[in-house]
Amino acid sequence: MNKKISGYYVQAVLVFLVITLAVLGYVFWRQYRYIQHMQIIDTQRMQFSGLLRRGHLTAGDTSYIQPWMTFDYVSFAFRVPTDILKSGLGISDPQYPHISISRYARSSHQDTAALVGRVRGEVESYLMNASTSTATSTSAK
Repeated sequence: MNKKISGYYVQAVLVFLVITLAVLGYVFWRQYRYIQHMQIIDTQRMQFSGLLRRGHLTAGDTSYIQPWMTFDYVSFAFRVPTDILKSGLGISDPQYPHISISRYARSSHQDTAALVGRVRGEVESYLMNASTSTATSTSAK
């Protein structure tokens, strides 16, 4: 009779553990979706950091430039001198380049999406000109 009772307890504990794990898995999944929705974690940031690990970013990657990025970060990621962005965008903020694009847009009363588009354009223009001048100097040799 003791083996029957102990077998019953083992089964009950296993069922309890399976149900508990299922409930916890569901709760964690819901919390992950919630914080992703609230942009506490951002899959685009993760994807962008993966691109950085891959190596040199090109003019085709400028669509990854986001409002949360600082001008310094954009400059580093795309290997664009900070002076190019500063002069091209007409920035005179003393916090430049250590200010995010969105914060600069708010402080200068600009539309964030429009400013992101201008930053993308400046970066793309610089990279296209840099690659054209590199190709021209290489073919001239």
